[in-house]
Amino acid sequence: MFSVVVNPDNVELEIPNCVRISPEFALEHFFTISEVSDRVKELFLIVVPDYDFEHRPWPPTSDPFRRLIGLIDLTVKLLNRGGIGIRWQYPETGLHPKHQVNLADLAIELFVEKKNADDKAGSDGA
Repeated sequence: MFSVVVNPDNVELEIPNCVRISPEFALEHFFTISEVSDRVKELFLIVVPDYDFEHRPWPPTSDPFRRLIGLIDLTVKLLNRGGIGIRWQYPETGLHPKHQVNLADLAIELFVEKKNADDKAGSDGA
């Protein structure tokens, strides 16, 4: 199951069995990644489609892009593991507004991917 929770006014939500991925946590996670997977790179391009791989370093050296990669990588790993909720906290931190709006497309892509995997697992077990 995939839910979107809007948290106004910075009220701290207590959601059982849910991992909160803050900007700080995402950046810390980035530094634990030994190699960025092709899938994470594809998902990164949903948010930053204009990233110039020919003239810019990969992985990026800017903290906003590092946070984004950490967020994506950790989200994918947790979704693959299953059985736990994920809550992004301020995923737009440091990103240009033209990239911030693409976070919705990333969330939709992850939702569809997770739903398809769950449906496939359900049909395989039936």
